[in-house]
Amino acid sequence: MRLFIKSICVWTVLSLLSCTQSSDKTIPKYKKATKQDWVEANKILAEKETELIESFINRRHWNMTKCDIGIWIEKTSSTNNKIINKGNKVTYSYSLELLDGTKLSSSDENKPETVIIGSGKIIRGLDYAFQQLRLEEEAKIIIPSHLGYGLLGDQKTIPPRAILYYRIKILTVE
Repeated sequence: MRLFIKSICVWTVLSLLSCTQSSDKTIPKYKKATKQDWVEANKILAEKETELIESFINRRHWNMTKCDIGIWIEKTSSTNNKIINKGNKVTYSYSLELLDGTKLSSSDENKPETVIIGSGKIIRGLDYAFQQLRLEEEAKIIIPSHLGYGLLGDQKTIPPRAILYYRIKILTVE
């Protein structure tokens, strides 16, 4: 008798599960993103970053200049010394922050940095910024994420999509 009751229960459950209602509603299919979709998404991200940067600059009443590639620079001290070019070895002191004021690193914590311009050893935005400066100049530099560490950050201290704010002083140019 138990076997018969178990069989009836199993048959009933299976019968109920196999019943389906027909519906005119279908699950929407998602289209694969095209290159144009990615271009549009990147434009939107760049526009939002530009708004954040401009707001940051305006709140501080800074007189920064936007360069061709999209970084902002304000020289806080100028000289007529040697111009920095690709291939030059540059030693500089710096401080690096996010726009929210989070301090990331500085040459106070570490020793001054030395880099060869155009070698690919530093982020593109900073490499370009150095070529706008001269020996012994000081500058404030804002670098959008696509010219900094990009969508992923540096996987250590710099978060994804970080807009970077540098204060730089050029110490030597060789």
